Amino acid sequence: MKRHFRHFFLVLLFPYYCIAQQGNTNIVVDSLLQKIATENIDSVLVGLYENVIIEYYESNPIIGIQYANKAIAIAKKNHLDAEVAYLNRLVGHCYFNISNYPKALQYFFTALKYDESKGDKLDAAFDMNSVAMAYRKEKNYDKSLVYYKKAWEVNEQDKRKFDLGNHIQGIGIVFQELKQYDSALTYYLKALDAHTKYKNEGGAKIAKINIGTAYLHLYQYSLAEKYLLEGLVEKKNEKNTHGIAIVANNLTELYNNMANPPAKANIKVSEANKKKYYQQAINYARLSIEASEELGEWDLRESAYSGMSIAQAGLENYKDALASFQKHELYKDSIYNESSKTEIANYTLQREMDIKNSEMETREKDLKFLFAIKEDSLKYAQNLATLRIKEQNHLLLLSSQNLALANKEKDFQRLEFLKTQLELSNSQAMTAEKEKEIRLAKLETDQKEQDIQLARKEALLQAVGKKNTVYVSLLGLILLSAAVGFYMNRLRMRQLKKLVEVRTNIAANLHDEVGSTLSSISMMSQVAKKKGGEGNELLEKISTNSQTMLDSMSDIVWSIRPDNDKLGDIISRIRLFAAETLEEQRIRVEMDIVNDIEKQSIPMELRKDIYLIAKEALINIVKYSQANVAHIIIHIEHKQLIMEIKDNGIGFDEDKTNTLGGNGLKNMKLRAERLKGNLSIKSKPDNGTIILLSIPLDNANT
Repeated sequence: MKRHFRHFFLVLLFPYYCIAQQGNTNIVVDSLLQKIATENIDSVLVGLYENVIIEYYESNPIIGIQYANKAIAIAKKNHLDAEVAYLNRLVGHCYFNISNYPKALQYFFTALKYDESKGDKLDAAFDMNSVAMAYRKEKNYDKSLVYYKKAWEVNEQDKRKFDLGNHIQGIGIVFQELKQYDSALTYYLKALDAHTKYKNEGGAKIAKINIGTAYLHLYQYSLAEKYLLEGLVEKKNEKNTHGIAIVANNLTELYNNMANPPAKANIKVSEANKKKYYQQAINYARLSIEASEELGEWDLRESAYSGMSIAQAGLENYKDALASFQKHELYKDSIYNESSKTEIANYTLQREMDIKNSEMETREKDLKFLFAIKEDSLKYAQNLATLRIKEQNHLLLLSSQNLALANKEKDFQRLEFLKTQLELSNSQAMTAEKEKEIRLAKLETDQKEQDIQLARKEALLQAVGKKNTVYVSLLGLILLSAAVGFYMNRLRMRQLKKLVEVRTNIAANLHDEVGSTLSSISMMSQVAKKKGGEGNELLEKISTNSQTMLDSMSDIVWSIRPDNDKLGDIISRIRLFAAETLEEQRIRVEMDIVNDIEKQSIPMELRKDIYLIAKEALINIVKYSQANVAHIIIHIEHKQLIMEIKDNGIGFDEDKTNTLGGNGLKNMKLRAERLKGNLSIKSKPDNGTIILLSIPLDNANT
């Protein structure tokens, strides 16, 4: 499949006749990226990346280049030289499609070096053809001819000659751009012979159209008409809208020249034939406009309206000619002013042009007479229309800028509303926390009153206990019931107090996380609002801080959910975090779970701190270790939970621990001590780092 694409690639990029690929690129790319995410075999991974680049090289070359660089790194690592060459050629064509020809040449030459080293003459010929195309776009015609001829010569030495005519045809295009039409025709005819001989039907069709174009410039109009009309029929049969628009433009130029041939042609045309040719030029211009509008290609429409304007003026239909020329100028401005700001005339010049325009309108009925008297009147009116269109474009640009500023103001208002809502939620959380503290104090007061009543009852029973055996038994039963009730009440109080402490801790965590982030969002929003267009960097920080807050809240919520009380749940969350964080940085993660420990129940406080210790350790590996392998081992030994995290990175001097990781290492040790456990860190320069955590499970369950 790849080899087929390499043959087809040059046809797609062939000058003047690029055919846009159709289809839903997003659906194809999404499917390919899903496969890439799960693929572990590098050679298959490179192939998937190549297919992604093929989807993007024309529609979005910048993204194609990004994926190509990833694929080249994988191919080089695995010594896949053929794929390295092919990927460099793809990147070259991506740069070619955005007109960065020096960069394109750099990658084409790299591909050529690899293909020559592996002795693949066909691929080497493709690379030389690509180099020639880039040099031709830079107007370096001498070098372009050298490499087209080299490609021709090298391809002749290979038995696969399907694309041989493309190299010959490239030589013809160079001579056509140099206006050496005799030489161009010679090579176009040779290209047609090669395409016919080696059964390249698509190349033969393109060669015929090029031959017709060469005959047009050599004033051999009957031959030009024959080849171009054949080409138009073939494009219509193929339903090739792009090709129809191109050939129709060539026919428009042909019939305009046949109606009014240059002096060099030495051809005389009768008035009847002149009108007929101009009318045919108008018909083919309309055909080109219809096709190019369907494709949305402005450059073809610009050329078609130019040809139509000439033909309409030739038929003395000056009003329509002026309208066509205005559209020609409109599309011309849209093409050439896309990357630069429009400049309009100053006030004095504009007023003068308005006066001239008023005069032209009052004399519209005499337009034919004015054209007969003054040959450049049409050009004058055309320049006036061009200036008006430029002014309208400038006003549209100002309108779009004002709309963008209004949208940015709405974004700031939404940020302010979000900040207010978050502050309200935080206030409600603090109020709920105070209500819980009041209820706890009331429960403790009720408990003390119950203790006093029980003491009074006990004293009363002791006073009358000696009266008779019945009262003694009754007293014993009462005391037993009271003791049981007292114990159950005390147990309930301890559980309630513990629950309140947990919730208070959650509220405090949420308050710290949300409060600090809200303050940051508030300050950065105010600064961004003042800076206007320069505030995009602060808005990016707002987005980052908001995501950090969400991640922290997610960790807290996960730790308090009752259905996450198994050691297996902690292991799964650590594995997921490691995959998202380390593997994205090309760090391979190895995880060993010793024995069947995943069903072991773990209290809420313990599982939260274990996960946060592991999370901090993995983040430090990404930030500082420069490792490519991380190993996580979790097991239970002598009622001790053991977690070991190590890497093969650069390590560090343990005496300089304070300079690494900020407060992260200190927080890890504090969490271990809070769980009555121990955390040790062993590291040496160039020998990696080992973090060992041990926590007694019996202490954690108390």
